[in-house]
Amino acid sequence: MPAIQGKKLSTIKCPLCDQFSSKRITTFDKHLIDSHNTTSQLLWDKLNDGPILCGCGCKSVTTWISWLQGYSTARKGHNANIVAYYGEEKAKEISERRNAKLRGKAGWSRGLTKENDDRIMCMAKAISVGRKKSFDEGKIKIWSKGLTKNTDERLAEKTTKQIKGFKSGKYVAWTAGLTEESDERVRIKNDQLRQRYANNELIPWHKGKTKIDDPRLTKIWTSRDPVKEYAHVRWSNEEIEKQLQNNTQVALESIENYRNDRKPALNVRCRSCNWVAKVTLVFARNDRCPDCEKIGSIGQTQITNYVESLGFKAGQNIKGVIGRSELDIYVPAKKFAIEFNGLYYHNESAGKDSNYHQNKTNSCNKLGITLLHVFEDEWYNKPHIIKSIIRHRLGTTNEKINARSCEMVNVIKEERAQFFNDNHLDGDTHAEHTIGLKYNNRLVAAISLRKPFHKKHSEKLEVARFCVVLDTNVRGALNKLSNAALKLTKSLNYTGMISYVDCRLGSGNNWKNSSWNLVGETDERFWWTDCHNRFNRFKFKADKSRNMSETQIAEEANVVKIWGCKNFIFEMC
Repeated sequence: MPAIQGKKLSTIKCPLCDQFSSKRITTFDKHLIDSHNTTSQLLWDKLNDGPILCGCGCKSVTTWISWLQGYSTARKGHNANIVAYYGEEKAKEISERRNAKLRGKAGWSRGLTKENDDRIMCMAKAISVGRKKSFDEGKIKIWSKGLTKNTDERLAEKTTKQIKGFKSGKYVAWTAGLTEESDERVRIKNDQLRQRYANNELIPWHKGKTKIDDPRLTKIWTSRDPVKEYAHVRWSNEEIEKQLQNNTQVALESIENYRNDRKPALNVRCRSCNWVAKVTLVFARNDRCPDCEKIGSIGQTQITNYVESLGFKAGQNIKGVIGRSELDIYVPAKKFAIEFNGLYYHNESAGKDSNYHQNKTNSCNKLGITLLHVFEDEWYNKPHIIKSIIRHRLGTTNEKINARSCEMVNVIKEERAQFFNDNHLDGDTHAEHTIGLKYNNRLVAAISLRKPFHKKHSEKLEVARFCVVLDTNVRGALNKLSNAALKLTKSLNYTGMISYVDCRLGSGNNWKNSSWNLVGETDERFWWTDCHNRFNRFKFKADKSRNMSETQIAEEANVVKIWGCKNFIFEMC
């Protein structure tokens, strides 16, 4: 933390022992990790009943600053609502003070819009890009998402206030009296809405509704069974309880944020084994506990058994968590799922198109679930590597090492091949340069570099492989090796590095946190399979000498495509 001008730095004393004091927060943080196996944030939480919740009342945890300052008082942007943040009296005082300062003065942007002023347009575009990025990365969240006026007092109060305001004329919609013909903004907005409806980004108001939601639909749907005719049906809580009252195995515990029978909002519990999860009404109606009635392929069951041997409850073939799609293996306690991709049932001829696995990954990401895709041949040929990945995701890795405690070394070809074949899921591949970290004279992490295949990246070097030794968490390894690799890259007169990260194995957050920039993504990857093995996509290419297309070559070899997920493209310069 930088020093505050005019003030002396405070001496920090360790509250856990009498042997340490320092004026540097970084030194204090290192002492806590090395001597007490904790961090300043965890210790602060313990001593101050933390963390601190946002002052606006949204109940979100605020940003951690440092040991001396603790947490911020509000999440980013949440202090804009001064009534919620400061209270009515204080907010009134602030408002009057602001009005007094602005009285008689007009802001430079008053009366201007992005339609009639280029400066406003540029600002609007910049703000839009920044906020979209913050929402995508989870830095900004809508506090009211998932809440309704029936479940949250703040929304109920706000709704009532708005209704009264519009009725009294205090509030007036900006579009009142305007049409497409009279106002360009209305025309643009209507065009955007039409396009979103055409792309199915928006759903008509009546779609999925029943007479329970809107009496206008009573005459239309009286002759139909809403359960059979419509996928998205909204039931009252009393009707939900009535539908599940005859369940013999799955008991309803509570209903949270219910919207329709395809959204996971019911907390259920198995009467036999006490398995608990948040599921959809469709799943609850099945009255089947996935923990008591395990189904699935042999490999899937083997992975499930391994997860449970680590001390976690894992269900198989879970429906209702991510809508209609099914999770092969799900660990609710860790929000961790595994998709077991059998080579027979998951190839293109079995109906699994190029988007199938990526769509499931996207659905999990939206709910904060980490999804790991495991191909059948990987589990049978490299189970030790898959098990190590699973242990890491569940936080049960046996050995933890700090990268700063390791020695940086150049790795020779033979040692590189052995290390990546033993520890990387894709094995070793050709590379011109390899840098590693050794701990107690043992290679525990390595990164290799090669010239890119694509000419458009010819001014950079590509990361061919990166991994750490099995069942080991080398903290800071990627960051330390990346910086060393970048230094080597620049010395060889390249402008920087590029790396492709398979998102079926992770979110890429480790790369983002190690000074890499996400610059794009590829299309979904694919391999060829004969239902017993997978082959590189370049193995069966079109043969011009025989005038045969790629499809004809594949049919001749009796192989079909099996799809994976996209690659993230990261860049470091």
